[in-house]
Amino acid sequence: MRPAPCIALGRLPCTAALPPTEQRRNAGHSKWAKVKRAKGAADQKRGQLFAKIGLEIISAIRHGGSDPSMNLRLAAALNKARANSLPKENLENAIKKATAKGNDGAVTEDVVYEALGGHGVALVIEAVTDNRTRTAMKLRSTLGKFGGQMTPVAYMFEKKGEQGKRPR
Repeated sequence: MRPAPCIALGRLPCTAALPPTEQRRNAGHSKWAKVKRAKGAADQKRGQLFAKIGLEIISAIRHGGSDPSMNLRLAAALNKARANSLPKENLENAIKKATAKGNDGAVTEDVVYEALGGHGVALVIEAVTDNRTRTAMKLRSTLGKFGGQMTPVAYMFEKKGEQGKRPR
């Protein structure tokens, strides 16, 4: 049974006039596909954030021990983990990796890079990585986009504190 045309609008049948079982659907437009893409992107960002927090925890334990009351760097990393709802399993895995004697595979290390940023701003960049070459390449690429370059600048600095960059 076809409904009568919408006379007021001068068009063919109104979709509002169709019974609920015969609603029109546009081909290729699925609400689930849109939700799936949004959730996938959000999950990817959370995964990257969890990996960065895990590396911070590993680095903090290796430098100052596994007692948060004696290791301020670890205490800060654990607070960050709690604030971002890091799963307990991820936290336990990071602690295991940091305290394991014979690391099997992924060994992380702290590296320091010196650079001259855009407009002559000197930078000393501390990073935690499992691959020095990849990190250096990414850093060079990022600096190049903003008119910077890797060059010695440490002689201009005297360590006073730390400034962090929040992941996006």
